[in-house]
Amino acid sequence: MIRTLIASAALATGLVGQAGAVTLVWVDNFSQHDQLLETTMPATSTSPLMSNGLMRTVTLTYASPPPDQDAALAVGPNEESGQLSVSNEVYSAVGTASWSLPAAFIPTTGVGVAALKFDVVFSDLDVIATLKLGASTLGSQTFGGPGTLSFALDANQNLINTAGGLLSLVFSGPQQYDMTIDNVRFEISPVPETSTALMLLAGLLATASMRRRMAQASERA
Repeated sequence: MIRTLIASAALATGLVGQAGAVTLVWVDNFSQHDQLLETTMPATSTSPLMSNGLMRTVTLTYASPPPDQDAALAVGPNEESGQLSVSNEVYSAVGTASWSLPAAFIPTTGVGVAALKFDVVFSDLDVIATLKLGASTLGSQTFGGPGTLSFALDANQNLINTAGGLLSLVFSGPQQYDMTIDNVRFEISPVPETSTALMLLAGLLATASMRRRMAQASERA
């Protein structure tokens, strides 16, 4: 009987888990509109409208502006095969990519847990990535090689859901760091359907109980 109950609960959990898939909302895969900033600080460039309705603004600055030092921020298919790269010669440059999100850019209904993610293609030193919405910092993480960085939004996703705003990724690091990223996107998990799970589990338990009673009746006969 206990094994039957455990199996029923596991089946219910599995079926509900399969009921909703993760939704991807793309911010930027850097395949549209080349941008190149170098040498002169500070420098800013804004792209034309992209196919998802957003514009990309990139900025390159120094934390402590030195004279005549080389750094570059490159975006686009002709620069880094549709990626964003920041490179430094001597001093530490700060590269920023920003997107002005409209309200409800993330779906406003049926949203469970949302995260902002991007893929690190290359990094030769530890780089700090800071996620901002307007002037508010939503989180910071350090990466030092290929992988995927994920910023869980939690309560902050409500701000993005309802108001939108200027979403920014700010990259900074030690002297002479070089980095490349790609595929900035939101990944959204659906709201768990608790009532559906409970109904399904109740039905499975009732079926298990019925089978037990039938087995007992058969033994008495």
